[in-house]
Amino acid sequence: MSAEHKPISEQPQPPESYSPKGKPAILSMAAYMQGMNYPDKKLIEGMASIKTQDPAVQENFHFCACMRSCMQYLCKDPSYDFIFFAGLTGALFFNIWDKKEPWTYMESVTGGRFPENNRAIELAFHAVGYACEIIDDVQGIQQNKDHYIQKIIASINEGYPVFTYGIVGPPTCSMITGYEKNGQILLGWSAFQEDDSQYFSKEAGLDESTKLVFFTRKTYEIDRNEQAVSALKQIASVSSMRQTEQFAYGADAYTEWANALLRDEDFTADCTEYLDQVTDAHCGQKNIVMTGREYGAAFLSRLLPYVPQYKEQIEKACALCNAEKEILSRFWQLEPGFFFDSKQLLNPEYRRQQADIILAARDVFVQMTEVLNRLDCIGG
Repeated sequence: MSAEHKPISEQPQPPESYSPKGKPAILSMAAYMQGMNYPDKKLIEGMASIKTQDPAVQENFHFCACMRSCMQYLCKDPSYDFIFFAGLTGALFFNIWDKKEPWTYMESVTGGRFPENNRAIELAFHAVGYACEIIDDVQGIQQNKDHYIQKIIASINEGYPVFTYGIVGPPTCSMITGYEKNGQILLGWSAFQEDDSQYFSKEAGLDESTKLVFFTRKTYEIDRNEQAVSALKQIASVSSMRQTEQFAYGADAYTEWANALLRDEDFTADCTEYLDQVTDAHCGQKNIVMTGREYGAAFLSRLLPYVPQYKEQIEKACALCNAEKEILSRFWQLEPGFFFDSKQLLNPEYRRQQADIILAARDVFVQMTEVLNRLDCIGG
């Protein structure tokens, strides 16, 4: 959605072998798969790792990294980058805290643990002119693995990868790009694989899968102005969600995070294992908000050519996004790196300094969301 990006109809079309228009319309029908004689192995060649794009861009939201790799392969369009997908799904403007299980490691809205995730996935596919099928049923996947392996084989043979939450490492999004031994072994890219120079190879690959996402059909050419308005609506929605019994979102998530750091009774010398969990979750929260502020203004700026009527508001939101980024950079004054010695959390003053940064960032975040929610397209 960069300024120089033109609608698909105005762009030179990629070679037919790479073009989405050259693919079959439907990939997910059971009848289509019955009786097909597939090879015992196949790999979609040339799909980039979800960890290798611009070295200056940290692709910390793994679904967005998978979409970047996939669509740059299918469409050869460099504007479909991590920032594009992380922005239009709202991932750059989202925050969450688990109130029932504090200090649980979380990812952004594309992370897969809550209902809003499916909406974000559908928006990402729709933005590039595709529909998708989401299998969000852990028990169903595990009880029907043979069926889903066949669906994966059908998709790979037609040149489309399949996304899975859970295959290598924790249940975040990875990408299946091939198979061997009739699907007994799955190949692909994960943010957690040990060797980044080649595809992972996983036997019984669906054993840890909690969600599957399939390409289904090409839909229609994309109206960039409509897409920009849709992105603004999604950003406004996910940044101002009301908290539920289990989850706090947006500003409430910042508050819960800070308050958890201030509970002195939870930080004692005999809880070393707990401190490691807290550190992991704390770094996860930093990952969500710092990634968002690092690239949030860049994404909003890309929208300006398509919604010039909101120039003043978007520029103000960008300024506030950058102001929060500056506040969050104070973390580096307390910690030499992203991860740190968990025993530092035993120091009450250290935790209070962390909480002060979080609450100051929250106050600026609130101002930014107020600006975006006042746009007349919101709720329209």
